[in-house]
Amino acid sequence: MMQFSLIEFISNKGVKIYIIENTLQSSTYSNYTKIQIKKLEEEMKNLLLDKLELTLPNRTLRESCFYDVKQEKFYSVSHKFPLVAVAIHEARLGLDVEKISEKTLRVLPKITGPKEKETGIINGATKNEASFIWACKEALYKISKSNPYSFRESFELFDMKIPIAIGKILPENTSYLLEGFSYSDHWIVVASE
Repeated sequence: MMQFSLIEFISNKGVKIYIIENTLQSSTYSNYTKIQIKKLEEEMKNLLLDKLELTLPNRTLRESCFYDVKQEKFYSVSHKFPLVAVAIHEARLGLDVEKISEKTLRVLPKITGPKEKETGIINGATKNEASFIWACKEALYKISKSNPYSFRESFELFDMKIPIAIGKILPENTSYLLEGFSYSDHWIVVASE
C-alpha cells in the first residue's frame, strides 16, 4: 500500500504548485525496477490530477504545458520519483522536478551555451547549482511553444541568483521568470509568463 503526502507552494507570480510525495521508506522502493518506479509515478500523477480535477490528454507521462478548458487554466506536470508535481496558472508555464545529484554536474557543459559559459554560470558549479540549472532548462523546454529545441543552443539563463533566474527561449525571443523551490533534496522550478 502506497502512502502519500500532498504539499502546496505558491510562487511570487501566483503559480500554484502541488507536490505529491510517496512517503514509503527509500529502502522499501530501492529494489524496485525502473518499470515499477514508472508505474508508481503514473499512479501518483493520476491521483494528483484527479484530486486537482485536471484532465491530461491520454493520461501519459508526457510533460509539457496543457490547457484545462473546464478550469480555464494552464498546467504543467513533472516527476522524479518519489515526487510528482503539477503547476497551475492563468498563463502558460513550464515545470520541472530535478533531484539534486552529481549527474547534473556531468551534463552541465553539454546543456550550457556560449554566452552562459562566458558569464561563468557553470564555473565551479556545485551539484545543487547544476541541478537548479538543469531544472531551469527543462522548465523552459516545457513552456516553449514549439519543441524540440536544443538545451545548449535554444535556452539561455542569465541574471541567475538561486532560487531565481531569468531564462530566454532564443528561437522564440521570449524571456521568462524562473522560480525555484528546494524540497526533499529536489529542485522544483517553474517558468511562467
